Amino acid sequence: MTTPNPKISEMINDAPVKSAAAEKNITQLEDTQEELQEEIDAIEDDVCGAAADELETYLETTKLAEIRALYPANPDIPPNLPPYYDPVYFVKGGTYGSINYTTGNITDWEFLQYRHATATSPPATLVRYVYTPGEDPDIDLWVSDFDFGNDYLTRPLDTGASYGLYPLYSAYGSAKSNVQAGKNKVDASVDILRRYL
Repeated sequence: MTTPNPKISEMINDAPVKSAAAEKNITQLEDTQEELQEEIDAIEDDVCGAAADELETYLETTKLAEIRALYPANPDIPPNLPPYYDPVYFVKGGTYGSINYTTGNITDWEFLQYRHATATSPPATLVRYVYTPGEDPDIDLWVSDFDFGNDYLTRPLDTGASYGLYPLYSAYGSAKSNVQAGKNKVDASVDILRRYL
């Protein structure tokens, strides 16, 4: 058998220290993730969620009333039709309130008014009102606040910014997994390395 490499003994002796340091790092990474999760919850619920809820309430009440005043009932509409034949109605789209870097928004909504179909003409949109920046300062404020929160949550780390809470949380999770894998390897190394002293 060859002469034992002294580095093997050194690695065996250092293993408990390395393992303890890794365990400390794992705990710190978990603590950081816990703090990030609290921040994520706050932005999701108390900024993005609140802005979307406030806007939706405003659109379904105040704004709908304003638009209906401008566009009274169409006399061509027969009685007892479904709600979408009301003079004007509010439609919330499928991405309204979604939090996503590329598609998150609270601008996916519109007000519509239809002309009832007749024997010779299909239903037609008489009114279509959608978000237009600068037209209503209340709406602009909620849209701006939602956009701020959405960006704060979702901004990728490879875009020159480091504040995206979702990517940060994920990065800390990856770091924790890597440190854990290293700790496991160091812990397993002791018995194997001892065979080669």
